[in-house]
Amino acid sequence: MTNLSLPLANRKKWTVEAFDRLTEMGAFADEKLELLEGDLVEKMSQNEPHVWGVYLMQNKLIQIFGQSYMVRGQAPLQLEDSKPEPDVAVINMPTRGTIQIPSTALLVVEIADSTLQTDRDVKSHIYARAGIAEYWIVNLNARQVEVRRDPRADDSQPLGFTYGSLQTLDANDQLAPLSFPTSSFSVADILP
Repeated sequence: MTNLSLPLANRKKWTVEAFDRLTEMGAFADEKLELLEGDLVEKMSQNEPHVWGVYLMQNKLIQIFGQSYMVRGQAPLQLEDSKPEPDVAVINMPTRGTIQIPSTALLVVEIADSTLQTDRDVKSHIYARAGIAEYWIVNLNARQVEVRRDPRADDSQPLGFTYGSLQTLDANDQLAPLSFPTSSFSVADILP
């Protein structure tokens, strides 16, 4: 099994419980952080293309998934030793009033420009290990969407998991979520 590699300048090892406890106490009030495999990683500031990418993706997925699912924007998932905050995640609709961080999603989307390497090399393995069936990376720089599906065990990969299918789509291509295969749309619709 290969270790995940994050820049050493951004590393501190934490448990989810310690991270949550210190967050509740206000220890990280002035910092934007997410927990990835025990490492506290600073979240990048958002530029306008990223903001537009999140907006377009969230609106498109709300149109497709409707009121039966919750399309969450930049909210945490509780995944083993990680607490990532994907740009967009589609989860089963929780019971109203339920205050619990979801531990799975039907679809997770990251909008990437400066975070592309982490989204590919770290988050993809975290999401695959969690059994998230579908993970999209909107690569703003290349104007493409990387569609990862079929999470599976693979001892040669970081965390021992990866996605068995990777498809890269351009602006002219059509895309549909696994959960709604007849609801295809143009990739251009979600590119800023």
